[in-house]
Amino acid sequence: MDLTTTQILLAASAVALGALVQSLVGFGQALVAAPLLFLVHPQLVPGPILASSLVVAMLNTWYNRSGLRFRELGAAIIGMVPGSIVGALLLKLLPQQALSIFFAGTILLAVAISISHLHITPTRNKMFAAGCVAGIMGTTSAINGPPMALMLQHEQAGRLRANLAGFFTAANIVGLTTLSSSGLMQAEHWQAGGYMALGGIIGFTAAYKLRGHFRPEWLRPALLFLCSMAACVVLLRAFSA
Repeated sequence: MDLTTTQILLAASAVALGALVQSLVGFGQALVAAPLLFLVHPQLVPGPILASSLVVAMLNTWYNRSGLRFRELGAAIIGMVPGSIVGALLLKLLPQQALSIFFAGTILLAVAISISHLHITPTRNKMFAAGCVAGIMGTTSAINGPPMALMLQHEQAGRLRANLAGFFTAANIVGLTTLSSSGLMQAEHWQAGGYMALGGIIGFTAAYKLRGHFRPEWLRPALLFLCSMAACVVLLRAFSA
């Protein structure tokens, strides 16, 4: 994978934009950056973007570490493992298009319920279930953020960002380990991910500077909007396959 200087700059810029959104709202880096990166060079997805996303997730986890709820977060991370296995089995048993449509519809239904002001308390069991669903969705559609974001939507901003970042850190490590063990993550992919991570650091830093101007009451609408956008992306992929 030979990248020109222009491609490296474009890729880093796409990741910076995604990191800015994720660091302000809690998730959305892959949703924003992945389509742009695919246009720059198809091999920038999924390996290099996972590597750069890991850096951004770790930065956000550390910055918001006071809001971490380890018992609930641990339950979600544990739930991600069987969810990923179930997702892989479902891919073998059912058409991916049908799965994508089902999960996109589920996300949109959850967003509609959220707008009705139904309050969900993120207990350990519910976080485990959300982790399972995220694992299934991550395996079947490569988008795993909405289940966790919807579960945590009523949390205080710092706590929401911290636990989403912690979950994404674990998910990215699992994804990179899987790609590496299957030979799909070579040195060139790590190098590209390193370049892109510099953009992620810039986006994170910009979000840190802008966070004082980002009102807390904007967070939940932005989160629901991104979840809806994620569902639409999944639907577009399903119908264009």
